[in-house]
Amino acid sequence: MIIYSKLKLILKCINPFYKKVVVSSLIIFFIYAAILSFLVLQEVDSTKRKLESDLNAFNETLNLFYKENGYYPDSLDKLIDMNYLIEIPERDSILFQYHLKKAKNHKQ
Repeated sequence: MIIYSKLKLILKCINPFYKKVVVSSLIIFFIYAAILSFLVLQEVDSTKRKLESDLNAFNETLNLFYKENGYYPDSLDKLIDMNYLIEIPERDSILFQYHLKKAKNHKQ
């Protein structure tokens, strides 16, 4: 407590408006935090919309493939080879890639 009192006294001597400086610094910090959180939420929303769009396109492509061939492809590469897809959409994340997986209750 003694150290805090001495520090407070030193700050008063250096800058008589130190409380205003601290308050204004905190206000600026909170404004930056609000702007940053808004931008992060916008990026997450954009990524979510892109993912939904990709999955809808895959769903339509797989349904068309099944309708024309009577079976589902073994891999996404087969969709490209048979000209159902131009390319597999790239994902921003290194850890995330699209691949096909058979449903447990799926019958061919």
